[in-house]
Amino acid sequence: MPRLSDEDWRKVELDYRRGVLSITEIGRKYNVSAQHISRVAKERVWTRDLNDEIQAKARAMVLSADSGQDAPDYTDFNLKQVTDAEAKRVAAVQRRHRNLAENLSKSAEQIVAELYESQEDTLTKARMFQTVAAGFKVLVEIERKSYGMDTAESKILESAKTAGIRIEFVEPEDDGKDG
Repeated sequence: MPRLSDEDWRKVELDYRRGVLSITEIGRKYNVSAQHISRVAKERVWTRDLNDEIQAKARAMVLSADSGQDAPDYTDFNLKQVTDAEAKRVAAVQRRHRNLAENLSKSAEQIVAELYESQEDTLTKARMFQTVAAGFKVLVEIERKSYGMDTAESKILESAKTAGIRIEFVEPEDDGKDG
């Protein structure tokens, strides 16, 4: 295997820290062993996941009503630029989810109004709404997963499902005492 240049190692570090590719995939991409990447990462104290930093920036962008333009592709291999670009992509997904939720809410209000006005076909209309809502839910879940935006609760559920364990999150019982 050829020896990597400093520039190549910066690229390896960015791929490693982004956490999108496995170490083996990074090794294949740069023609270096996964063990060597792991050893260098440990020596240089690379963290594997920038997700928290990206999520924080994305939330800030969504709250400040960012311009909504797609994040440019980064060619200058600078960690800040990578983090900013990923945060912009995540922020765009979050804005799209908000728009989907708003549109779905408006559709739900229209369907409910129609259900109140008409006694005919109410079951069909209710099923249509349920189908559309389920479709949007699946779309949002897929997008959130593909952008690493899963909540801690969904990660716990996914881990448990993989292990064959059933977990349910329930509200605490009200003991009838106030305070």
